[in-house]
Amino acid sequence: MPDVFDQIEWKVRKVLGSEPVCVHVGNVEECEIKRHPTYLKFRAEAISAGIRSASTSRLWESIIAMGRLSDLDGDDTWRLVILDCIIPCFRSLSARISQDFKVEREEIWSGMVATALEVWVDTAMGVPPRRVRDRMVKAAFEVAFRCGNSTSSEYSMDEFDMFVRPEISSQSSVLSASSIIDVNSIRDADAAE
Repeated sequence: MPDVFDQIEWKVRKVLGSEPVCVHVGNVEECEIKRHPTYLKFRAEAISAGIRSASTSRLWESIIAMGRLSDLDGDDTWRLVILDCIIPCFRSLSARISQDFKVEREEIWSGMVATALEVWVDTAMGVPPRRVRDRMVKAAFEVAFRCGNSTSSEYSMDEFDMFVRPEISSQSSVLSASSIIDVNSIRDADAAE
């Protein structure tokens, strides 16, 4: 069954297909630089540049700028391209967290994508393009770990409760019913016994 990551990838491939991609002006015909890779090659370069250092990558700076420009035009294609280019690092982390913390992957995936998109919107003003990708990834990772840790703390309490034997804890208690209830204030003799 396709997940949210697959949906993003398919949508981008449907829109961009196997045509050349231009990160300079957005349109291959209008661009003066005549060397444009296909989307798959472009994506591979973007993923590699993001892993090495997105904050110093001119490619990522251009991708973010194209995303901002397409947002102004009401087009979400480049926003999806950005997500598609950071999803490989989301996949590996979410798989590890899901396995280590016994959390549903779908829950982690949706949290990561939603958080990355929130950061995209929050960084629209005042954040240089070279910092946006790293902020999106960092925030998505934090949400994934929070999701894992919150589920882990629930399980650890359940496991602890499993080892506590109620009969032992109630027998060793210093308090008894007679020390809590004032027998002289009870008017019913049967209840007092």
